[in-house]
Amino acid sequence: MKYTPNLNLKKPDLIENVLITDLNENMDVLDTAVSELQEGATSIPDLETNDKTLAGAINELKQTVSDVQTNAKEYTDQQLTEHKVDYVKHPAIATTKLTGVTYIVELNPAPTGYINNMGLVLTIDASCASEYLIQIKGTGVNKVVYTSKMKQAKNAIAGSILTLRYSADKGAFILQGDGGSGNAQPQHVRKGYTFTNDEGEQTGNLVAYGVGETIKARSLVDSDYIQTNVAERITGGGFFATSEVATINGVEYGFSYYGTTRDSKIYCWEVLTGKLVYQRASAYQYKGRVVVVGDKLYMGYEDYDGVIGYGCGLEVINALTGQRISYEKAIGSYNMSYVNDICLYNLNSTPFVLVYGYIGTIYLIAKYSIDGKFIEMSSNVGAQFNDVLPLWIQTAGSTIYLASTDCIYAFTFAYQFIAKTSPFGAYSLGGIAPNHLGGLSVLHRLGVLTHYSTSLAIVNSIPGIVQDGTGLAMKGEYFAYSTDTLIVLFRATNNGTSYSLEAQKVFRTNYTVGYPIKCLGFSENAFVAPVYNLLMNPPVFSRTLKVKY
Repeated sequence: MKYTPNLNLKKPDLIENVLITDLNENMDVLDTAVSELQEGATSIPDLETNDKTLAGAINELKQTVSDVQTNAKEYTDQQLTEHKVDYVKHPAIATTKLTGVTYIVELNPAPTGYINNMGLVLTIDASCASEYLIQIKGTGVNKVVYTSKMKQAKNAIAGSILTLRYSADKGAFILQGDGGSGNAQPQHVRKGYTFTNDEGEQTGNLVAYGVGETIKARSLVDSDYIQTNVAERITGGGFFATSEVATINGVEYGFSYYGTTRDSKIYCWEVLTGKLVYQRASAYQYKGRVVVVGDKLYMGYEDYDGVIGYGCGLEVINALTGQRISYEKAIGSYNMSYVNDICLYNLNSTPFVLVYGYIGTIYLIAKYSIDGKFIEMSSNVGAQFNDVLPLWIQTAGSTIYLASTDCIYAFTFAYQFIAKTSPFGAYSLGGIAPNHLGGLSVLHRLGVLTHYSTSLAIVNSIPGIVQDGTGLAMKGEYFAYSTDTLIVLFRATNNGTSYSLEAQKVFRTNYTVGYPIKCLGFSENAFVAPVYNLLMNPPVFSRTLKVKY
């Protein structure tokens, strides 16, 4: 029989009989040992605890762990508090509250005073243009702020972030990284942009314009208009009696021409920049107003020398390049020898161009398609004319009008006479134009604008506008014309029953009702002035201009 070393359990040899009593005794010993172990009453000498029982050792370890956790938390909290309060190593971050010229800064935890090298990172809540101060709430003491150049800081901008360090030696906060240097002042920097100099961050107030920006004339000069093109002397004809302003592909262009018997020249400028796009010379004479539709330019012509086949007709030109697209002579029972005027004619939503001219005492109207193809020639429309012969042709609806400085005549689309006004007296009318009300408007030299229905019944008259005008032109609610010393732009009000002066330009044109022009080329923004024998190209006047370089 053998026994186990710890519990002295019986271990029979292989040759011995196993007794039930021995097994039962072993079970009793095991039951007692396990029970003591569960109750923790058994002492275990190898445990490295003060209490050698299992339960006691476990409880002892639990308490030790709890003590470690408590001590660690207390240490961490202490370190964090010291970290927060140390504004030298860790600058405080805050948003200011401006009171007068003092920025109040509230910190948590609050320092007891100002410490050398303490740092602040401040978001400025409101701008202060003057020299400003800093006060940490709770200290009750304001501190001056200096730039890195040791000048008192000013011009703090709302929304900006300032980094500062306190100098105990200076008794002030010093801006960090302000980077200011140089002698630039607000009047040297474009308005609305910020910069820094020796005095800190500032905002510019210089009114300036970048490349491609537009400038209002009133921002530069004491005038509604400013000349954008270059005034140049020309040789040859100096009579620019008609012009046009049109927008093509988003760019505004001005057009004008002079025409003599064997010498004509068309000019085209960009309005906003004054750039001369082209000047195109011809060895025959252009006559009448300038008509622009889309990117096409339409000109009436007289060819005395057979340069393009003699006679009179219509020429179509690329408005952007000045290159001729086509020309066709007007042919009928009578062929024109002279052109007086041309105009656009919209008949049942189809655009045409009409050319009005004469041969001897026969007055004729030629109709062209919008692509410049000759369609037909009227018979003599001059039977009703008074002594003063018509200078202008215009249309309103389907009605065609011819007008002199004395009288207006209305015709159907088939060139049949409808009506005429009573004579106004020689050199009384300064021009006619279709208006935005669907009828015809007439300019009287006495400063009266009269609206007519298409049948020449008076709708209303507006007195009190500038007198002695010529070259009446209307576009939407605007109309313009020139006198010998003034060019004016009006805007319709109250559905055309009154007008207000929109803009004007003093300029000597030398054209009057006694020496009228066909049409003043204008837009809401600009016009090309007529020029009477000045041997210079006409000026382009604009209410705005564009910076080119």
